[in-house]
Amino acid sequence: MVIRSSASKSSLIENPVRYSEELSENYSKLNLKERKLLGQYFTAEQLAIFMAKIATPPIKKNIRILDPGMGTGTLACALCVQLSSYNIESITLVGYEIDNKIIDSTNEALNVLSSYLKGKNIKLSYEVINKDFVITNSNYLNECEESSSLFFYKKEPLFDYIISNPPYFKLSKTDLRSELSSNIVHGQPNIYSLFMAISASLLEDKGEMIFIVPRSFTSGFYFRKFRLKFLELVTPTYFHIFDSRKLAFKKDEILQENIIIKAKRERSDKNTKVFISTSNGLDDLNEPNVIHSKLSNVVDMKSFHKYIHIPTTKDDELLLKIFSKWQGSLEKYGLQISTGPVVPFRAEKFLNKNETTNVSPLLMLHNVKQMKVMWPIINGKPQFITISKESNSILVKNNNYVLLRRFSAKEESKRMVAAPFLSKFFDYETIGIENHLNYIYKIKGMLREEEVYGISQFLCSELANNYFRIFNGNTQVSATEVRAMPLPPYELIIELGQIVKTKLKKKESVDELIIDLHFFERLESGFIGNEENY
Repeated sequence: MVIRSSASKSSLIENPVRYSEELSENYSKLNLKERKLLGQYFTAEQLAIFMAKIATPPIKKNIRILDPGMGTGTLACALCVQLSSYNIESITLVGYEIDNKIIDSTNEALNVLSSYLKGKNIKLSYEVINKDFVITNSNYLNECEESSSLFFYKKEPLFDYIISNPPYFKLSKTDLRSELSSNIVHGQPNIYSLFMAISASLLEDKGEMIFIVPRSFTSGFYFRKFRLKFLELVTPTYFHIFDSRKLAFKKDEILQENIIIKAKRERSDKNTKVFISTSNGLDDLNEPNVIHSKLSNVVDMKSFHKYIHIPTTKDDELLLKIFSKWQGSLEKYGLQISTGPVVPFRAEKFLNKNETTNVSPLLMLHNVKQMKVMWPIINGKPQFITISKESNSILVKNNNYVLLRRFSAKEESKRMVAAPFLSKFFDYETIGIENHLNYIYKIKGMLREEEVYGISQFLCSELANNYFRIFNGNTQVSATEVRAMPLPPYELIIELGQIVKTKLKKKESVDELIIDLHFFERLESGFIGNEENY
């Protein structure tokens, strides 16, 4: 069934991108449930045009394009229209679309695109494949694992451009697509990462891919294997960041931090320029703020996790330089971070709102504020956990800890919310820590008070929070990321802790603490933005 646009025939040929978008809007109204099941969110016209405009001009006259999650073809139309302004002769367009209800509309949009290109003396050949893209092409993930695979040409024709707004949803471990992609996934993968990895394998040498995807792949342990494969195949050359989590797909009311990434199939060079632009949403896309950075600032190819940092200002770049010089880490300082072992729905029978005999304090997300542990809180939620043989395994010794919230909203002023926990203020042998909290502790012995205060205040600082935002696009602060985070010299952390401890002893606020330490002092005095002084 073709869901036609209300536009006139003459206007269709003049603007195939608009026509495709209208088809997707009409389809969306009729198939909301099916779209959610498929993780299907259509691309707005202005977003498609922006993505097409960042494509590198072609070096061939005959171009091959792939859209692995085609929908009604808005992105493919936008890219073809953009490339038609160059001296090319033909375009071969291949699209995958698993939703057979939309295929007729896709073909209708591509017919309009064909007429548009014909008017520019460009021949369009297109094919829409009604199959699952991942299952059909998963073999590309398992070929040529060595780094030389970058220049290995397969028998099938590859692509000069791949553009996509892939589906977003988690796959179960038993899903066939997860099993076929086992070499790049861990746990429950999000399907968009499989689209990205396969597409990177389908690029010609010097070909490029332009995707709009969630930012979650840039960090986190679960995407590590994906990043290794992806960065082995392609080099990122452009990122676009949306400051708002709501506006990239505002018609669908999606709350998701999305980014646009352009990557090229070529060997990485640490001096390669990476362009980074930002906008609030779609309305200011035509006037983004743009900086450029070196690839070595964006990703350390020698690192274990290969986190992708995306600095959006020169201040961010300087911050990355500062952190890159620090050699400290939790592990080097004899510290460890773990996730709280109390999972409320599993431990429900042990949880109590009121104090009874044989209980321990239960610390949950709402108990941890910036530099403060507030317990108990009378809010109708459990504040205690029963001590028993069954619950012993999920209790921890009453010790000195740094408590760190695992979840926050992007819009919150601080991504990391940490607080010192001192055992002397709790007359209990054990405590319960909920799994929405991480806790930092000393592997041998117990953290001293100045250590607890210093680490907590550092994690709460603007310095640490701004660094964390550069590479973390999730609402979750994972233990893996904190474990890998560079830390300043330990003597500075201790000195910071002593300042905090003194202020608290005098009952002074530490909420807006100006830290008089070397690395903070230089930032506060206007050092940021003046690289000549570095």
